[in-house]
Amino acid sequence: SDVYSLGVVLYELLTEQKPYKINRTPANVARAITEQEPTRPSTAVCKSQASDITSQKLLRGDLDNIVMMAMRKEVSRRYQTVGQFSEDIRRHLDGRPVAARKDTVGYRSAKFVRRNRVGVAAAALVVLSLIGGIIATGLEAHRANRRFNDVRRLANSLIFELHGAIENLPGSTAARELLVKRALEYLNSLAREASNDLSLQRELVAAYLKIGNAQGNPNNANLGDTAGALQSYRQARRIAEQILNSNPTDSEARRSLGVVQEKMSDVQSAIGDLTAAVNSAQKSLAIFKSLAESDPENVRAQRSLAISYIKVGDVLGNSNFPNAGDEAGAMANYLASSAIWQALNKTNAGSLDTQSWLGRIHERIGAILEQQGKIGAALESYRESQTIREALAKSNPQNTDAVRDAAIADEKMGNVMTVLKNLTVALENRIRSLQIFKRLADADPRNAQAQQSLAISYIHLADLLGYPGAPNLSRRNEARENYQRAFDILKREKDSGSTDAKVQTNLDLIRDRMKKL
Repeated sequence: SDVYSLGVVLYELLTEQKPYKINRTPANVARAITEQEPTRPSTAVCKSQASDITSQKLLRGDLDNIVMMAMRKEVSRRYQTVGQFSEDIRRHLDGRPVAARKDTVGYRSAKFVRRNRVGVAAAALVVLSLIGGIIATGLEAHRANRRFNDVRRLANSLIFELHGAIENLPGSTAARELLVKRALEYLNSLAREASNDLSLQRELVAAYLKIGNAQGNPNNANLGDTAGALQSYRQARRIAEQILNSNPTDSEARRSLGVVQEKMSDVQSAIGDLTAAVNSAQKSLAIFKSLAESDPENVRAQRSLAISYIKVGDVLGNSNFPNAGDEAGAMANYLASSAIWQALNKTNAGSLDTQSWLGRIHERIGAILEQQGKIGAALESYRESQTIREALAKSNPQNTDAVRDAAIADEKMGNVMTVLKNLTVALENRIRSLQIFKRLADADPRNAQAQQSLAISYIHLADLLGYPGAPNLSRRNEARENYQRAFDILKREKDSGSTDAKVQTNLDLIRDRMKKL
């Protein structure tokens, strides 16, 4: 089904048409997919009033066959893996024979001549070698330029279209890993050609950022590859700085550099490099402040500044993250962020993005109040956060970030209820939160963020059940079982190569807790 779906995407990219002309009811769609043969792409563009002879020629032959093989009714006659499909497209772009077309001597010979027309022409017509060489050089330059643009379009499609379409779907980490791997291959080849192409440089900065997020940013569903994430962010930073060196007034490049510094701080914090994390976060904040001050009516600039305040607050003094121990500094940054989100919400009420960040900032302020022992005020902030996040999760059940945020809200309420010794309500919150984290982790076993969130939820439940160092329900055996579940998850993450400092910190915490039961 993955191959078939990608075949449909390729069909639409090549023809700008749907493969089936139907009334799009579920029954008609199902009937078309199982019974109706799609029109070959070259025939489809031939029937279009906007078509031209060049488009038909480009599609006729290999591209027709590749698309039709991907969309065959019989599963056994399609490409058996996405890798095979990808390889055939790559072979077509390289001018080599493709698996989707019958292998004959004539077909292979034609492909060989196309790939080696300079040599063939020179061998056949030595007398005209100079003219042939000039013509062949021009053709090769044209072909190289075309291949370059094809690779550029494919890389953008993988990163911004396909990856974006599945990014928030439960269970998508394995597919995202393949997309990341392929996209990096294309990006690295493009980066070598980008020195004088401003639009391509901008695309590369955005693409390396997105790839880094997927590789190992702890604030995204990620593959646990923090080293790879930092490497991708450094590539993005290098290219953004190149743009700024050429044009210091380029505000878009400055904004990109601010985002890069922000993302680097996320990962540096996760691996325990707090000095670097604080430095990166503050560099990011300085950039976003200057952009917002230069254009105060720009909503995008205000939004970026508000997020940057949160990031700096997290790394300065929020105990839920590796931090520098500056609670007052954290609170000052959170309050500055809150003021911006409240203003944005007045002009854009109901926005999913604004509401999500309002839920986060209420939680962050509650966390600092809880650290300061101001439990009543913390409870009020956590309730604000919970109300917002539960509503968002209910209205966006397929958005893993919204669902995860609702679970975090329950966790925070469980914290406060435990301090207030309302252990029955605390247990309800802990169990509800755990159920959500377990569902997300089971749906996406390779998502490091989901696995760590589940482990932490088991730790919190175990603390409430029987940890003697805090109010508990004296259910020591159940506590021990939940600590062990958390330990097993984190040990798997550690053994798979995770460099996230929180993994080892929580493993040590569990060992200490188990000794005290």
